[in-house]
Amino acid sequence: MSTDFPAIIFPEAGTLSLAFKRLLHCVSREETRHYLRGVNVAHEPGVVRLEATDSHRACQIRLSVEGVQPFPSFILSHKSAKALAGLKKGEWRRYAELSPTEAVLRGSRESMPLETIPGMGHSGEYVDLGRAIPQDRAQWAIVPTAPFTRAMGALVGFSNGGKQCTPVVRLVANGDTLELTARAGDFSTTLAVPLQDCAQRLKDGFETGFNGGHLLDWLGDAPGKTVSLGFGDHPGDPVRLDSGCVSESYAIMPMRV
Repeated sequence: MSTDFPAIIFPEAGTLSLAFKRLLHCVSREETRHYLRGVNVAHEPGVVRLEATDSHRACQIRLSVEGVQPFPSFILSHKSAKALAGLKKGEWRRYAELSPTEAVLRGSRESMPLETIPGMGHSGEYVDLGRAIPQDRAQWAIVPTAPFTRAMGALVGFSNGGKQCTPVVRLVANGDTLELTARAGDFSTTLAVPLQDCAQRLKDGFETGFNGGHLLDWLGDAPGKTVSLGFGDHPGDPVRLDSGCVSESYAIMPMRV
């Protein structure tokens, strides 16, 4: 471990590994914006913030780390993030030390070499996700995770079956249900998911659309029995999603339907 960089110590490597696994699908594949082709690691008081975005979706995970010292943020490459996400379950209970150059598991003789990528501009920083993942959402809806995931999977499959490149799903709050509609060519199908709770404005009628595949990627391993969807005041605002894990936030950009 580098002596000029404060050790970031995680009590259990599994927590770190699962976080990187949740973030991988948000890492950009575009060559033109190299600084999005990795996971940003940043410091907050008592917290290590991990984040990734491809500009269409974004995810932030905050891991509580007792005694973590301030450190300069760095961006781990997709290759390194994938390696950390692939730790074996037998290694999950070990202490893990993380730095920009390596990850060391306590009790292991070898370290895992890591590589970083430069940030954007002269400052070398990552993008500010404050606008992409807004903290406050006045309009919100809560749905049960399992039926919501099943409905999204069916609709994405319907869109792909019609050879539609992007599975766009329209979301409409209607009384006590959340109606999800997908289109494939000249055909469409609608499924309803029960609303456990929602803001009054949504009960009066609300509509937006988004990439169903992006949402399904996040729902696949979403913890918790419910999912909260937060909406802005304008149709072009990002849709924020939160699960039972209070340390994780996810957002997707809306699309026309």
